[in-house]
Amino acid sequence: MDSSRSAVHGPPHSGAWDAPRHFAGWVPAATHPRTPPVFPAERMLLVIDGRDNGRAWVPGSVRTVRIGRDVTGSALSWSTYLGELRDAGRGPRGIVVDLPAATTGVERAAELVLPLLRALCTSTGPDPLRLAFLVTGRARPELAAALGAVAQIAAVEDGRLNAVSVRVEALPGWAQDPFHVARAELALPRPGLAEVRYTDTGREVRVLRTRPTPPAPASPVGLRRGGRYLVGV
Repeated sequence: MDSSRSAVHGPPHSGAWDAPRHFAGWVPAATHPRTPPVFPAERMLLVIDGRDNGRAWVPGSVRTVRIGRDVTGSALSWSTYLGELRDAGRGPRGIVVDLPAATTGVERAAELVLPLLRALCTSTGPDPLRLAFLVTGRARPELAAALGAVAQIAAVEDGRLNAVSVRVEALPGWAQDPFHVARAELALPRPGLAEVRYTDTGREVRVLRTRPTPPAPASPVGLRRGGRYLVGV
């Protein structure tokens, strides 16, 4: 800048004032009642990685789809499969995607989840659909967080989708297995930032919290914070 010309300057910013005011945090949120209702198993679809042999704790009445075996995993294969179910009057109202933390990284989870979501967003029909991304185990906490973000985006992209990331580190006393927990979450309103976890201390949901506003720094006499002043040089 030419130093012979006048410039418009504002007062310098304080680091405290520039810091983000909002942050994500966990808060206790017990289910109510003590034994919560669950989503009907006959209206559900369980999605698992075809590399996995499935879960012994999944009831036999639940329709299971193995990605890489029953569907290729592409959005087109999902659209075809779901369309056939709808035409037969067996379209799911709830979907649980099983993503064990010990064997599923974030990239693999994206390969499994995103084509399904693309197919759901392009499907026809006004009916709402509930999804739970079920993460079991204590490994890879970033996996559940990433899926929580995906769940929020899915709801924005298509208002029919009500998705939630469910991380089960420890089973609550009322639950028979992790799938039981996912079914219970599908029967509840979507919480906070679409992310729930079950730990040794109980159920917690992730919410957006606000930091207290720091006091404004004192301004020099005659200067107003946020004002602009013409300085001649």
